[in-house]
Amino acid sequence: MGKRVAVIGAGPAGLATVKELLDEGHEPACFERASSLGGVFRFGETDGVAWESCRLTSSPLLTSFSDFPEPADRLMHLPAREYVDYLTRYANAFGVLPRIRFDTTVEAVERDAGSWKVRTRDAAGVREARYDAVAVCSGLHQHPSTPEFPGQQSFTGAIMHSAQYRRPAQVAGKRVLIVGAGESGADVAAEVAANAAETVLSLLRYGKTPLFASSKLTVEGNVCFEVVKIPPSVAPSGLPSPVSP
Repeated sequence: MGKRVAVIGAGPAGLATVKELLDEGHEPACFERASSLGGVFRFGETDGVAWESCRLTSSPLLTSFSDFPEPADRLMHLPAREYVDYLTRYANAFGVLPRIRFDTTVEAVERDAGSWKVRTRDAAGVREARYDAVAVCSGLHQHPSTPEFPGQQSFTGAIMHSAQYRRPAQVAGKRVLIVGAGESGADVAAEVAANAAETVLSLLRYGKTPLFASSKLTVEGNVCFEVVKIPPSVAPSGLPSPVSP
């Protein structure tokens, strides 16, 4: 006998969860607070966390679902918008889309008498429903982690997380310091350097070997502080040349 399952989030994990639950004969209901699917890959001017030119760091060969592969001629890294289009086709192909309730926020999940009581809010107001199980698929990157620095309160320039970055116009002609070179930091650094008046990348990591030949290093114990200036001329093709191993 199928069970009623609440699925929180309509990103890749949520969509695949709904699809598999349907395959097994269950009754999933997916709640998505945004107005469209895609999770962190969905572009939104005010409520998204991806920038306009964002591309995936993995190819469709590795990113697409095994039961819904991308065509063989689409092996380049997809722009985030095209990946969301792929997820939409996936949701349509497996009957997932009708199970999604958009613009609906899950406010509370409570264990109660052997089932789960889920409270949601949408344009019509607040409602509660019971489910046999709950799948939390809201992801790890919904809320930016923004560090605090000494002197930050008196800094007169703009401070933004990569989740608030949308396009080069935000940094055009400015002197920009980028802190961190994870996947988002590295991608944003290359685009910013091509449009800002000056771009500096600051890294904090363990070890004493510089990542870039042009770096300035400060070593404290086993922690390396690395600062590298990114010339605009190399920005379109990526970051400065790394140190050879």
